[in-house]
Amino acid sequence: YRAVRTILFFTEFPSRTRYTRLCASLTYAIKIIRFFFVKQKTKNVMTAIVDSFLSPFCKEIRNRRAKMLGSIAEIGY
Repeated sequence: YRAVRTILFFTEFPSRTRYTRLCASLTYAIKIIRFFFVKQKTKNVMTAIVDSFLSPFCKEIRNRRAKMLGSIAEIGY
């Protein structure tokens, strides 16, 4: 917040709480825009999702979260 305020906007920048609320509300809109952008760009294309974060600490957590693609997902190193 402080860096954005001092570098990009010198005057009339919202307060920290207002800035946080604006960012939180934009998160959902950005997810929707990203979803439809990817959907448009990957028409008739075989798409692969690659999780390349190699960490044994997080592996068990990621395995439990993969529910939608569990039947076709290849989990491992």
